[in-house]
Amino acid sequence: MDAQIVTLVNLFHAYAQQHSGATIEEFCRHYLAVKDLPPPESPAELPQEVLLAISLGRLTRFAEMYTKKALVDLPVNNMDEILYLMILDEVGTPRKSDLINQHLSEFSTGVEIIRRLVKAGLAEEFPDADDRRTKRVRLRPAGQQLLFEAYPKLNTVAQIVAGSLSKDEKALLVQILARLEKRHDEVYSLVKPKTLAETAEVFGVKNPE
Repeated sequence: MDAQIVTLVNLFHAYAQQHSGATIEEFCRHYLAVKDLPPPESPAELPQEVLLAISLGRLTRFAEMYTKKALVDLPVNNMDEILYLMILDEVGTPRKSDLINQHLSEFSTGVEIIRRLVKAGLAEEFPDADDRRTKRVRLRPAGQQLLFEAYPKLNTVAQIVAGSLSKDEKALLVQILARLEKRHDEVYSLVKPKTLAETAEVFGVKNPE
């Protein structure tokens, strides 16, 4: 068997060991995306998990900066308000508490965001048909129009954030981050009230004393 084929088979085996259920397509995308990557410039003594957290944090800050530019002419204060409107556009008429939880907001923060959207005429609250004590939220025509104006600008922001990544690199990054996000989403409600030590235990992370 050709040596290069043996090498490729071994690489796929190693990839499959780390990614349960991996497909040939996922492996090929991964291999093509990372084989020519330059070595990291960050200090070698920093653990990969720390480097990942730092990079995600900085990318979030960059995205926030670009988003502010996109929203400058729109009647909203920040990206959180746009995200609430986008969730309403997608799911319809959620309960107020569900809307807040889906955005991963603190309850008081979420209530304030919804209040601002209602005051601006972009959304409205109404009683739940089955439980009058429960409030639901829905998008108003003005909110729909705002999203229509915002989406092209936010698409530009997304392209800026993606930078010079190739199509394969973007596909690989989306694949990896989706898996990471799914894990956090699965345990969000469980770990939200827990301490750091208890949260670390859920994730199987050794917590230093």
